[in-house]
Amino acid sequence: MPLGTKYPPPKVQLALAWVLAKGEDVIPISPAPREIEELERAVPYTEVVGERYAAATMRTVQG
Repeated sequence: MPLGTKYPPPKVQLALAWVLAKGEDVIPISPAPREIEELERAVPYTEVVGERYAAATMRTVQG
């Protein structure tokens, strides 16, 4: 049975989980400018709300 049908998450989520499990030395591939525009239309920054990090983590980021 193919993994994409065996597990309920979307195939792209399954693929991302596999890549992340391979280690910390994975290099992301930058999307093309038109793909970035498509992503920004799909998820406008004005729709993203909330803190990026928890308060304790933010203190370590800010130094």
